[in-house]
Amino acid sequence: MKARLDSYTDYRQIDGLVKRLTIYRDYKRNMVTEVRYLFDHRKDNLRLRRRFPFEYRTVEYFNKSSKPFQTQTYWPHWKEIEEVDRQKRIIKFYPLRHDDGLIERIDIVNSKIIEKFHNRDDNLLYRSVKFEKTCVQNSYDQHEFKYLFDTFSQDPKVYIVKMSLKYACNKYEPPNEQIQRMIIDLPMNKIEIFYHMNEGDIAPIHCVYPRDLVSGFGAPSENQEKKDVNPEELLKHQKIHSKEKECVTMIKNAEIKNNNEISNVRGAIEKEIETCK
Repeated sequence: MKARLDSYTDYRQIDGLVKRLTIYRDYKRNMVTEVRYLFDHRKDNLRLRRRFPFEYRTVEYFNKSSKPFQTQTYWPHWKEIEEVDRQKRIIKFYPLRHDDGLIERIDIVNSKIIEKFHNRDDNLLYRSVKFEKTCVQNSYDQHEFKYLFDTFSQDPKVYIVKMSLKYACNKYEPPNEQIQRMIIDLPMNKIEIFYHMNEGDIAPIHCVYPRDLVSGFGAPSENQEKKDVNPEELLKHQKIHSKEKECVTMIKNAEIKNNNEISNVRGAIEKEIETCK
């Protein structure tokens, strides 16, 4: 009584639509609560699209790809995409991305990016980046570390203020020598590291480093001589600093790759639909 179903024959609609179910809030069918679109024979494997007009939210579900796509370089292996207009986008992937192992990406516009991984060689499980529109004047004021281009915003520049990484434990190496979690706080100018625990440990090893010192920008004290510098400590600082630079590079590359996937796969299909019209 509060719904309407429209059915179409295969290949009748140029966008692959076969059924459309409109769900209303009232019996007079004036207020639309949800619209469900069922598709078939689409190149991007889109199966179902759910639109919630009053929530400005759209959820799309995709079938698993059974054969290679022509543009395999940009084939994203999407599983589900949920998008709230100009606020948030959540993309879930099938575990078939052998190049980066990404299984979920959450974009909160101008605020945060969260990425979850599976079965990576470097044991990375989780990566999050927090942004702010204004730059905090601090010692981290370096161009390669303070900005990221955001496709949702008219102002494409936002500044990285915090990064967090989580790693799985490699069973073939001592756990207490492997990083479990690494937090890079740029405004506070510090790097926190938690290590995995050995069997029987009560609490993990927790270390806090000044970022200037780890990055090599902190000047040694006047009473400190070069011979007093511990080579093992310097090597540890270099390793931590390399992880920070690698994190920033991966963030930018992931942003570019995500934009390419959306523009090359979805953009090409939408352009083809408009051409057929």
